[in-house]
Amino acid sequence: MKRPLLLAAVLLLRPDCSALAQDADPLRAAREEVAAGLRTGDLVRVLWTGGAQIQGVLTEYEWPELHLSLGDEPAVVLLPEVEALWVRGSGAKQGALIGALAGVVVGGAMGLFVGEVICDNPDCQASTPGTIATFGALGAAVGAGGGVLVGLVVRRWHARFP
Repeated sequence: MKRPLLLAAVLLLRPDCSALAQDADPLRAAREEVAAGLRTGDLVRVLWTGGAQIQGVLTEYEWPELHLSLGDEPAVVLLPEVEALWVRGSGAKQGALIGALAGVVVGGAMGLFVGEVICDNPDCQASTPGTIATFGALGAAVGAGGGVLVGLVVRRWHARFP
C-alpha cells in the first residue's frame, strides 16, 4: 500500500525534464524559426562554429538539417552547428529609404528655390513653407520609387541568424 503512494508522490514531485532539455540549447528555437522562414530556392550562406563557410541553394529543410545544392554536389548542414546564416535578397527596402531621404532633401531645396527666388514678385501667390513641403513630398515619392528600382537590381546578403 505504501509503494503505490510513494511512486505517485515521486511522479508528481519530479522536475519537468522536457523544460530542462529545451534549456540545454537556448538557440534551438531561434534556429528553428529562422529555418522555417527559408524558402526552397533561396541562396543561403552558412558559417559553422568551427569557422568553415558554405554557400548554396536551399533544396530542402527538415529539422535539424538544411539540404543545399552546391552546383553539382549536395550538402547537408546541421542547424545546431550553425553560428551564422545569411540569405541573399533584394535591397528594395533600404533603397526606398535612401531614395526617399535624398528626394526630400533635393525636393525641399527646389521648393525653397521656387518659393524664394522664382516666386519673388507680387504676382506669385505661393507660400515658401507650402512650396518646400510640396516639393519635398514629391521628391520623397520619386526618390523612394527610384530607390526601390535600384534596390531590386542590387542583391545583398541579409543576416537571419544570429
